[in-house]
Amino acid sequence: MPEGRSKPCPAQDPRQILRPFLATRLIACLWLGGPVTAQDLGDSVILQPQLLPDLDAMPRLKGNDPVAQRINEQLEGMDHEILEESEGCRNPPDSTWYRGVEIAFAVPRYLSIFTLNEIWCDGMLHPVSFFETPTFDLATGDQVDWSEIFPRGYIAKDAPHYDPSVITGSPLLFSLYFVLNGQMPTECREAIASDVDRFQVWLDAKEGGLVMSPLGLAHAIRSCGDRVILSPGVLEEIGAAPAVIEELRAASAPEP
Repeated sequence: MPEGRSKPCPAQDPRQILRPFLATRLIACLWLGGPVTAQDLGDSVILQPQLLPDLDAMPRLKGNDPVAQRINEQLEGMDHEILEESEGCRNPPDSTWYRGVEIAFAVPRYLSIFTLNEIWCDGMLHPVSFFETPTFDLATGDQVDWSEIFPRGYIAKDAPHYDPSVITGSPLLFSLYFVLNGQMPTECREAIASDVDRFQVWLDAKEGGLVMSPLGLAHAIRSCGDRVILSPGVLEEIGAAPAVIEELRAASAPEP
């Protein structure tokens, strides 16, 4: 098995988690390699002004072709959805909803977007944070369904499937996760084995691989949720879709 990588994120003080500067640090940590900058994108992806002071907008694709229109409609829908969902929780300092948006991967075939949401509404015992990672196929305009990119043996059979960026792992996928995260403490390994059945997945240009992050850990042990990077070599060895492997290799190849 090719060597994998993992990086733990430091535990954060819940009383500070909603400060904008801390949110920026969390995004950088969750991303491992850091986001793609506007300079990396050329003019294919257009960054948008904030929806509100604490709510970043989704980017848009340049152009009016059917694929760009299809993707932009979905991105616009995500912006409308976050405005509706956060409406009752935007009364600082008593309640706050923060969303940060960054581009994780942008190549001719795929666009991965990373959004971090941090919420503290009236009545909550502690802040809630979650991230979403839609990846779009720029050839079709559809979101990439990662359960179809991984070989069948790595996806749990008959599992409920609501989000294309989330996969429900089989024991084989969990074995791969633990191999790539060989330094994980025993208590974290036990917590993930008992409490986690799903992984959030997205492409990361800076690391040149596919990031896989466990979902479902209780608030008190969120620090156990180390992310791992599946390199093109690992993806090829397990039999993942060749198109993803080719794009990852092309994105990390040195410029001539």
